[in-house]
Amino acid sequence: MNCFRYGDSVNGVSTWTAVRWNGYFGWVSDYHLSDYGSMEPC
Repeated sequence: MNCFRYGDSVNGVSTWTAVRWNGYFGWVSDYHLSDYGSMEPC
């Protein structure tokens, strides 16, 4: 799943991308992603 949703702002960025890694699922602020996260809304 690579989609985004709006959430709390991190340094002015309020989008979060859903990520799966090594069997885990979570949300990462797009501020921390080098490609600014997903362009597909959830």
